[in-house]
Amino acid sequence: MNETKSAASATMLLPAAAGSGGDMEVWLPDKSRVWIRGRVSGQTGPSTLRVRTEDDVDVMIDMAKDGELFTVNPSLEPDMTSLWYLHEPGILANLAGRFALDEPYTYVAHLLIAVNPLKPIKMPMETDFESAKSLVNLQPHQFAIAEAAYRMLLLPANERQNQSIIVSGESGAGKTESAKILMRYVTWRVARSAKQGSPSGRRTTASWAPMSER
Repeated sequence: MNETKSAASATMLLPAAAGSGGDMEVWLPDKSRVWIRGRVSGQTGPSTLRVRTEDDVDVMIDMAKDGELFTVNPSLEPDMTSLWYLHEPGILANLAGRFALDEPYTYVAHLLIAVNPLKPIKMPMETDFESAKSLVNLQPHQFAIAEAAYRMLLLPANERQNQSIIVSGESGAGKTESAKILMRYVTWRVARSAKQGSPSGRRTTASWAPMSER
């Protein structure tokens, strides 16, 4: 089956397609692990597929009843808008895979998802973000969010807009730590501009309001 890269919320596996797609990996609901990976191994009826899970268990899926299966993404992505298939198991697997690689920060376009690493993570260099012509190619991090907001405050008065950074999440998710990282970068950036004698840097210092968590 030919696959086309898309951001569809789900990928329906039709019986006709499954008959020629025996190597297709899909996600199946699982009571203990929420989602489990499996591979379509064949078609056993007009609308029934046989899927072998990663635990080597064969599961029969009636497409007429269950309606759809979610296709496994071929790779991990630092920005989830680049995922081939954007659905719940795809998002969770991408975050879990990056977490396992000690990469707890992931973009969804201009939003940053920060998974609490539960251990110290090496900080990138602030100067990498300050000197970057484009922040798109840098690793996802709070520094990039803070730098983007800072740059918007340096625009000419007729283009400048007030900036807000919202840190939101459940208790224990790491909101306080993310807020500290953001303020660390902003403080460093403003102090560096002031040291270099930039009047825009001093103006920006007065523009920052206290940060709050939600």
